[in-house]
Amino acid sequence: MGSERLTIGVLGPSGMGGSHITVELLHRGHKVIGVSRKPASIGSHSRYEPRSVDIDNGSVDDLSHAFRGLDVVINAYGPHSSGASAMKYAPYVEGTRKIILATKKAKVGYLIMIGGCGSLYLPGTQTCAVDSPEFWSAYWRSMVDNYAQLTYVEKRFGGGAELQNLRGYRSARIALREGRDTPEAKFVRDDHERKSRENDFAKSLITACRTCFLFFDGNSSFDWTFLSPPAAYRSGTRTGKYETMLNYVPLKGDPESSEDLEGRFKGISTWDLAVAAADEAENRKHKDKHWTVFADMDDDTPAPTPYIDLSYLSTLQ
Repeated sequence: MGSERLTIGVLGPSGMGGSHITVELLHRGHKVIGVSRKPASIGSHSRYEPRSVDIDNGSVDDLSHAFRGLDVVINAYGPHSSGASAMKYAPYVEGTRKIILATKKAKVGYLIMIGGCGSLYLPGTQTCAVDSPEFWSAYWRSMVDNYAQLTYVEKRFGGGAELQNLRGYRSARIALREGRDTPEAKFVRDDHERKSRENDFAKSLITACRTCFLFFDGNSSFDWTFLSPPAAYRSGTRTGKYETMLNYVPLKGDPESSEDLEGRFKGISTWDLAVAAADEAENRKHKDKHWTVFADMDDDTPAPTPYIDLSYLSTLQ
């Protein structure tokens, strides 16, 4: 199937992940149907067709009409609000439910769900990452310690107070590492970590992604795959290389142990996740599976922009 030209729908084609997936698919010669509220915002191309649907508020029939004639749907959808309002549980679950029903109604051949890392198990356990306080603390530390990942989160979710506090948390952690800690910096660290344990604004959406896996797991009524980005997922370069793992969070060090998580998360760039999603659309190697991908992410330099448009196609060889 790899050399066959497909008609592929991308939900969220102008978003962080969806824009890279869209460009990657067009680069390979496929026809892409962009489905979102404003799918034309990514630009124009002879093999790109925008179909405007409000996934949050539209019906199953609206979506199934937009899915007509598709070989594959890649769901890179996220609730369209910015800041903490984009991180709500119910809109994501309801949107995913409608997408699955519309996929079946339109008789789409394959649904590739881009889920979250929270649905992956921690190695050596049957505990989902999002349910582990240790994972949650290590996740935030890893995220603010990596400048590229911090800028990714800020640009994805806007500049609300919750996200502005991450800069202070990052500075307080740098002060500790560099041996210039102060009582004020310690207070910032302790306060952020307490709040993230008690009422983290991002946890609702990540928990929703985990819940949505239940719509897929063991479901034989349609053909699907569930691709969860690893914990360190951010903008970066396109290498075209990645490794895969089923069901579990990929970690540095002992792959069977989830002890001492800090500093152990493996990651991938938005570009290389797009490569993996396009490979799956062509080859369907992970049908009915829950999997993740990871690659070398040592570079801490943010990409010039985490979002791209169709003009970027001219730079790809």
